[in-house]
Amino acid sequence: MTDWVDIEKKLKEFRVSGKIPLKVRKEELKIVEERNIQTINNFKICQKMLESIKWEHMPPSEEALLKLTYILFLIEGLLAFYINAISYALLTSEHHDIWFDRKQKFVSSFEELCEVSLSMKLKFLDNHSFLFFSEICPVDMRNAVAHQNFKIEDDGTVHIKNKKFTKQDSENKIHELTELLNLLGEIFAQ
Repeated sequence: MTDWVDIEKKLKEFRVSGKIPLKVRKEELKIVEERNIQTINNFKICQKMLESIKWEHMPPSEEALLKLTYILFLIEGLLAFYINAISYALLTSEHHDIWFDRKQKFVSSFEELCEVSLSMKLKFLDNHSFLFFSEICPVDMRNAVAHQNFKIEDDGTVHIKNKKFTKQDSENKIHELTELLNLLGEIFAQ
């Protein structure tokens, strides 16, 4: 069970510590701002699209696929932005390093950080006491959807590796992700 009080406390402590707003180099500020605006705009478009869907007329398998796609969208969009922002705040304020496998060097910019794998950033955040990101962000589910490595039954049950995800499981995951995004939005807006 997700401890929202603990997560909110951790994020507020991070905010109070002065790491948010990001202390970004001037030349990178524009990139961060553009990504933030783009991400929020895409999220709003997705929300409108989801509101327009006639869910009651959709077969369970299609609903399951749409929910998986939405989970991927939340993780790779708005959540990824916040993960990048917090990781970058740790990199710049505490002089921590994160390894960029593809370039075989340490990350030196926000743009490079955005190219680092999600799993690497989640490990980095785990090592800095932000374990809740790994708990809420379903990397196995994200990878399976992104790489089309899942099976959906007619009743909407999703099989990823050796795990079954029901309609309720997907809805719970969407709820957790949106709760975290709402909390992050509040913290970053302050």
